[in-house]
Amino acid sequence: AITSNAGHCLWAEVIEPELAERVVRRMMLPDMFSGWGIRTLSSASSNYNPMSYHNGSVWPHDNSIIALGMLRYGYVKEAASVISSVIEAGLRFPSNRLPELFCGFSRDRRFNSSPMAYIKSCSPQAWAAAAPFLFLQTLLNVHPENCGKVLWVSPLPTGLFARFRLERLRIGDQRVSFSLKERASRFELELLDGDIELRSYSADTV
Repeated sequence: AITSNAGHCLWAEVIEPELAERVVRRMMLPDMFSGWGIRTLSSASSNYNPMSYHNGSVWPHDNSIIALGMLRYGYVKEAASVISSVIEAGLRFPSNRLPELFCGFSRDRRFNSSPMAYIKSCSPQAWAAAAPFLFLQTLLNVHPENCGKVLWVSPLPTGLFARFRLERLRIGDQRVSFSLKERASRFELELLDGDIELRSYSADTV
């Protein structure tokens, strides 16, 4: 069976680089990528059920792990697409809250459609609530260097947000606050608090 589990291998970096592309491309085919996120099980599988708990539904935390894995192998557009789709789904649920999971029906882009709720999904739910933080880490492509003296930031192009503001991000033994604003298709970094050097670079696509 083709499942989303293989995408976790990208996050764990256990796949050889020359094989990673096959996993990424497979995750993004229509039977896996619903348009609202990556399904747990391919819609081509005999036991696929978009309204089941595991056999075809979409889990936000599952997608957050896969998206970061895609970025780690350099698949920027695919990672951005996964994140955008799940965030857009979350904005259509009550209180803009990501649920534990939702149904894996395909997104119909001809209309202003919404994902279908899984009736017994917990909301709020711990790992679904944690997913936006991993999405944010991936979206900003942020990581410290030189014992926390340098912070690299390279936002992924999604069109979702024109501005980011992070406050009291723990880097080593200090808290750092900074903002990003998009101007003319480029992001401007501003350090608001903390003794750290902010650096930016272009995130290239494989």
